[in-house]
Amino acid sequence: MSTRLRLTRVLFVCLTALVLATFLQSSDALERPLKVCGFRPELLARNNVQQASSLPPSAPVSEPLTLPTDWLARKKIETAVDYIKEQQWPEAVRLLQAILDAREDTFLQVEEKDTDGRPILRYTSARVEAERLVGSLPPAGMEYYQLHAGRLAADRLKEARNDAHLLAEVARRYFHTKAGAEALTLLGVHHLDRGRSGLAADCFRRLLHRERTEQLTPLTLFQAAMAFHQAGDLVHEELAWRRLVAQAPGGLRLGRQVVSLERLRKELDRMPRPAAAADWPLFRGNPARTGCGDGDIPWLEPRWQIATAERPETRRCIETGLRYQEGIREPVMPAFFPVTAGNKVIYRSHGGVAAVDVRTGHELWKSPLPLSFEGILRDPGKKVQVEQWMRLYGAFGLISSTGGNAGPAGGAGIGGIPPGNLGGVPSGSGSLGGLPTNAWASTLLFNNCVQGTLSTDHRRVYAVEDLPLPPPPELIQD
Repeated sequence: MSTRLRLTRVLFVCLTALVLATFLQSSDALERPLKVCGFRPELLARNNVQQASSLPPSAPVSEPLTLPTDWLARKKIETAVDYIKEQQWPEAVRLLQAILDAREDTFLQVEEKDTDGRPILRYTSARVEAERLVGSLPPAGMEYYQLHAGRLAADRLKEARNDAHLLAEVARRYFHTKAGAEALTLLGVHHLDRGRSGLAADCFRRLLHRERTEQLTPLTLFQAAMAFHQAGDLVHEELAWRRLVAQAPGGLRLGRQVVSLERLRKELDRMPRPAAAADWPLFRGNPARTGCGDGDIPWLEPRWQIATAERPETRRCIETGLRYQEGIREPVMPAFFPVTAGNKVIYRSHGGVAAVDVRTGHELWKSPLPLSFEGILRDPGKKVQVEQWMRLYGAFGLISSTGGNAGPAGGAGIGGIPPGNLGGVPSGSGSLGGLPTNAWASTLLFNNCVQGTLSTDHRRVYAVEDLPLPPPPELIQD
């Protein structure tokens, strides 16, 4: 046997042994418990977590809604709970703080008991659950948390004194530290000084309900009462005021003088409250979108009616859009939302903004908008552009220069694009009761909530002046 042949056999045997050893090593790895982010293997082993089964469980097919979940965050929460039970504070704090430091939040399912004592599952935020666990730590665990996270929070707070975004970050990541509470107080004062009473009230509300919170200063309590007063939160305003009276019965020291509680109460009552419940100054009543109207059970009998479309072309477009929605069995959800101020109802029409008397429906004033749909139809130059847009989207028969209804067979298209054919979706004649399938273009006249939403500060009315039309189809295709 030649020397070259012997060397070849030796190399073949060595390579075979190496491959076999690698395979055995990988097979042995599958039998070992998975170690993730420093978790203790014996704690994860209680659920028989192995590498082969470490993938997140898929959501049931029957669920109509799937929330963004993070299986790793759920495992961190479960392991942290076990560490807390064993009083292993460093490991528990490290896992919980990692969730609070994450830039994005996710959902997870936690098990609770209903009123009958039966176990149920509910979705909650991973960050909220981690914050709850930190707040419920026993004294020894909270002491370690203050030593571990308090120093980091204090250093971060020094950098965030004049930056609202950094203050919000410190309050979010280190809420249960002294620096986190101070950051949340500064953030609430920041919003209060700038007239954002709703955001300020949210900050002070979290402080009042903070578990094992340090005693809030009388000045902070008075600032909280001011925020709640201006936001219309009477319950928390009274709560903050009672705590202020209990802590500073002799008055509040402001600078070198002490202001009596009686004088503070008068100043607080002089501050403006939010609009009365009878007013509806913006969509859903208030900036928090939680407004509740002041009224009784409605009779559902209209006292007066006003048409939002004056021109025949506009009415034809709306009727076509309504028939299209009915043809595909979708509900008609108009996105025009009126507002009220005093005895006026201010609404958006297809020609502008108008105000009527809430009792009689008599028109009080009207402000035409040049870029509204009917405003564009009044301008011959702009009307041509709208007609061209409708032709390009296959709805060219809805608005014609002669005011008639040309129907789906009345044009050859523009720019080489057949009418009703965009992105390979043919319109077809006679579908949906003779309407082109992309007659959805007409629904943009009443489905655009950006145009339809109004707001008022009881002095001016604010509206978006624009025509809600997508770009021409040739631009989309390019």
